Amino acid sequence: MGESPVSQVRSCRDVVLDATEAVILEEGIAALTLEAVANRAGVSKGGLLYHYPSKDKLVEALVRRCVESWEEEHVEAIAKMPPGAGRTLKALLACCMGTPEAWSEAERRSSVVLMAALSHNPALIKPLRQSLEGLFEKLKDDGVAVPVAEMVILAMHGLRFEWMFGLQDVTPERIERVRSMLAWCVEAGEIHEGSASGTRHQAPEEAKTK
Repeated sequence: MGESPVSQVRSCRDVVLDATEAVILEEGIAALTLEAVANRAGVSKGGLLYHYPSKDKLVEALVRRCVESWEEEHVEAIAKMPPGAGRTLKALLACCMGTPEAWSEAERRSSVVLMAALSHNPALIKPLRQSLEGLFEKLKDDGVAVPVAEMVILAMHGLRFEWMFGLQDVTPERIERVRSMLAWCVEAGEIHEGSASGTRHQAPEEAKTK
């Protein structure tokens, strides 16, 4: 059987957006033109204009694809996690810090392109904000004290920021050390019946070392 029309549309979209990402990485977003993307993607400029009538629409689609990809990964990770307190946070730690794919060079390049897109058009922050707001709404019902949930998310974002811009070495050992500590924080922050805050747990060895 051949590809469905939906699959074909998605494949075409990905080819075009991959080309857009490549142009931005190699030449900078200031050099991004519809003609450059069409040449890179191997499509006609007229065909490209049919789907993306302007450079801004192309960049917007790139940002939305990134957000959609993150959300799909999160949904899949949550579905794999057993029900219980901290399910969403534990799933995020597993998919964002528990696999090598989350820290690949391709992932870093995509993140850098996203930052370039936002610098080009700050209004594109809106879908990212909406996605994050949706995530925090889920965390309110995750069975973990909200301040703990916020701290875990901010720590994950901070480590990824360092990695994206090469501010410090982010080694597999460091990622695992931080992931382990955050997992402990999630368990310590779990809210149990009759308790207004998390239950005390002994910190892992990493917490006791300088």
